[in-house]
This record gives sequence, C-alpha cells and structure tokens, in this order.
Amino acid sequence: MEKNTREMNEPMKLSEIAKNEGVSHQMIAIILNRALIKFKKALEAKGYKLEDLL
Repeated sequence: MEKNTREMNEPMKLSEIAKNEGVSHQMIAIILNRALIKFKKALEAKGYKLEDLL
C-alpha cells in the first residue's frame, strides 16, 4: 500500500481513498453512507439529531 503523506485535516477525494485502499470509489461511497447512517442512529439514541451538529 502506498504511504500517504497528507495531513490528517486535508480532505481527500473518494477516488484518492479508493486508490489507497485498493477498492472502487463506489465502494468508498457505500462505506461512507453506511457509517453516516450508523452515526445518525447513535446520535438519535442519545436524543440528538444530525442536523443539530451542522
């Protein structure tokens, strides 16, 4: 795997993440969407809404 020298705070494109991980950018989008759904459910379980954080 290629060493990534980017700073943690610099945003990456889905295609860059996909290349680093050896998967398609569509798969990265799917994984991201699943993570956001889980995050939203966890917030709602604590009485928050995702919109409250934006």
